[in-house]
Amino acid sequence: MTGSKVENITLKSGSTLNVDGKVDTNVYTNATKSNVSFGIAAYSGLIDNQGTINVTNGATGIYLAGTASLKNGATGTINIDATSKSTAKPDTKASAELGGIKVTDKGVVTINNKVINGGTLNVKGALNMEGLGLDISTGKTVVDAKSISGVAEVLPSFSKGNSEQKVTIKDVFRTGVVGAFSGDVKSKSVSWIAKISKAPGSSTTTSDITMVRIPYNSLISGERYKNLASGLEDIRSKIGKDSSSPIFKSLDNISSHRDFARAVANIRGDVYSNIQERMKTVESAFDRSYNELLSSYNKTRNVNKFSVIYTGGEHKDNTLGVAGYKHKTVGLLYLNDREGFTYGGKYGWSAGIVGSNFEFKGDTNKGSKERVVSGKLGLHYQTPLNKEDDNAGLKWLTRGEVTVNNHRTKRYSQVGRDTYQNKASFYSTELSWKNTLSYDYDINTKWTVKPYTGVDMSYGHIFNIKEKNEGLPLEVKGKDYFVITPNVGVETKYVLPLGATHQVFAKADTEFSYDVTKLYHGVNQAKMKNTSTGYYDLSKPERRRARVAVGAELGLEKENAYGITFRAEYQGYKKSQLNYGVRLNYKF
Repeated sequence: MTGSKVENITLKSGSTLNVDGKVDTNVYTNATKSNVSFGIAAYSGLIDNQGTINVTNGATGIYLAGTASLKNGATGTINIDATSKSTAKPDTKASAELGGIKVTDKGVVTINNKVINGGTLNVKGALNMEGLGLDISTGKTVVDAKSISGVAEVLPSFSKGNSEQKVTIKDVFRTGVVGAFSGDVKSKSVSWIAKISKAPGSSTTTSDITMVRIPYNSLISGERYKNLASGLEDIRSKIGKDSSSPIFKSLDNISSHRDFARAVANIRGDVYSNIQERMKTVESAFDRSYNELLSSYNKTRNVNKFSVIYTGGEHKDNTLGVAGYKHKTVGLLYLNDREGFTYGGKYGWSAGIVGSNFEFKGDTNKGSKERVVSGKLGLHYQTPLNKEDDNAGLKWLTRGEVTVNNHRTKRYSQVGRDTYQNKASFYSTELSWKNTLSYDYDINTKWTVKPYTGVDMSYGHIFNIKEKNEGLPLEVKGKDYFVITPNVGVETKYVLPLGATHQVFAKADTEFSYDVTKLYHGVNQAKMKNTSTGYYDLSKPERRRARVAVGAELGLEKENAYGITFRAEYQGYKKSQLNYGVRLNYKF
């Protein structure tokens, strides 16, 4: 008898447990006809029968209570005669159900899904198979009874995840010459069909089980993912019958269509649907530091300016099949700024490098991450437009930049109860030309207002992506984009002196922008790697062409020398999308 926290009891192959309900009243003087013999009483753990259990004369073979369960192994046999009873207490009833085995006083046995039969089940009477789970992976499963009815479930443990399309287990059900068989089977796996079969010329007293795998083209419906289904089928067809595939076994173990659809959604690669958005997230991390360094005063003709960048935030997307993400970016920007030949004019070059971490959120590819290392080179030129203005308030600034990103992605796929990882390393690049027309207006010595308007143009390219590692690696098709974005905005700054050389400041800004051309022209496409099948479409991300951003900054600086700035920004085109950042700048 097992108590709590017992993991298992095993009856080894070749062992025999005889449970006899006949009581010798000469030896046991207190015994009565209502006393019952128990072979094993279990309150926890697994009873693994690999031997033979003979239950006779009204005894109980195995008493299962609490969390206990029974597995009848490949070599296991349970023999129950027609007179045996199974009871939870030492009294007699017309029938009793003990942890999955229901036996009536007429010898009729019903077994529910706590019994996994992978060996031999002998019943001296009628067997109703409702709830019976059949483990046919051993190829030696036998169900023997005078009559068999009800529907049993075939467990998917037989599948190796290889190219086998059909599996037949011979002579599973046996009823004898005068017995009756009216039972049936159904598959526990959504990927397989189970059927009672009988080969021509076989015995009339036995029946087989035949399992047939359903092609993925039939399981995955719709034109959109036709190539995804064909890719899965192509990969599986190349797995030898003597080999196995863990991820296809995981697919075969799924028992509901809803869970199967969720697994396919994890496999298809949702994290690659919005690569362009992540490229723009990296670009925005550079932009604020550029603006701060370029707008700061040059007290000599040739100034070196540095900015340490730290930004973060969250990008949300409610589109089905698109993975939103949290992001953090850390890096350094250098700007060489030279005075022009006219007051207010300047020119120079810049270089920067940042590392960005993306953590993906959503219903698919949970836990996936991406690390992007980005390098940038740029040229800038600024000139005053009103030569009659001694303050050079009206200016035109133009910048040309090139950014190269190295993406390293870890994509996790949840397939049934199992998780698989695929890795990818790929590059993307962006060429941009940004133009701004601005006017600096001093309300007083402490308060300035700067309205501006401009247009940004960018061309981006994502190179082909090829995953590796376990699971089902993908190949993502290279993609281009070209975006023209006019913008208009205003920013205001208030300065409060602290002593002779330092000051604190508060700054607020708002900007409206509109994508004349779309960032997502069409959708990104993926396919199963190393297959001849075509690409399938990933989901199109949500990106509104018209956007509003509102930001606020607080800072402490030694004017034209160094400073620290804290920034928060809300982008109104996404629900509750808030970005934040810290910048350290130094000039000499």
